[in-house]
Amino acid sequence: MFLFNLKGPEFLAVYLLLLVTGLILAWWLAQRWRTPWDDGGPASADLEPYEVAFLAGGAPRAAWAMLANLLQRGVILENTFKSGFTVQPDVNLPDHLERRAYDVVAASPPEQVRERLKDVVDVFEERLQALGLLMSEEAQSAYRRCVWAVMGVVLLIGGIKVCVGLSRERPVFFLVMLLIGTLVLAANVAKAPLRTLRGDKVLKHFERRNAALRTSAMAAGSLAVSPLSGDSIVYAVGLFGVSAAALDPTLTALGVYTGARPAPVSADSSGGSSCSSGGCGGGGCGGGCGGCGS
Repeated sequence: MFLFNLKGPEFLAVYLLLLVTGLILAWWLAQRWRTPWDDGGPASADLEPYEVAFLAGGAPRAAWAMLANLLQRGVILENTFKSGFTVQPDVNLPDHLERRAYDVVAASPPEQVRERLKDVVDVFEERLQALGLLMSEEAQSAYRRCVWAVMGVVLLIGGIKVCVGLSRERPVFFLVMLLIGTLVLAANVAKAPLRTLRGDKVLKHFERRNAALRTSAMAAGSLAVSPLSGDSIVYAVGLFGVSAAALDPTLTALGVYTGARPAPVSADSSGGSSCSSGGCGGGGCGGGCGGCGS
């Protein structure tokens, strides 16, 4: 076939064009599984705060939003990082999900709290899927298959050329590196989104409506400065992440426990944390290793 008889540089150029085209086509075709595309009307905008947190980041985000709310209300008490949290005894919680979360924290070792809280908030998933805001497992699976079907053709073409090059005793290093890169890119594109396109629109609506909470959470430096509470805490953590509310002193434990900010250090600590990100030497791949099996 003419394509596989191209010389190394020529084939590399063609392959790069195929790669870019394949990525765009795979993404475009996969979007059909993210229906519905409209905004969902009033029903989609009428979500509970915990449902909004789940829509933004799935079960982990909703779980931490619930934990943040209980922390701020004093139902769960801040403790040291290693021992996690303690709970106030004999607390009356009308919300049955918050009661379950309370029981989880009371009965679980710190390292298991996160996973067990996910089980508590999983109940929101079914309603959000019914509203067309979250992708179902079937749609996510179809999304991944769609991407891999397209990218599989690109990888197959490159793989055949590698075999042709090896059979002719030609260097194929650069092409092999491109195939590895293709595999990595395809794996990233094939990660099915949590939300449908309708879910994205609804989430943007709530982010715009609560945009001031991001600033308010960071400004709440002490209890005297009207720290966030109730639904505001749930929206701040749910929409903008744990770190958005971590500066509120009532949420110090949450910020440290989830890694949103480093644990406090003593005043005499040298603080010389050098997280040098260098040394990667990006691009040192050994350029003189040959072509691609012309």
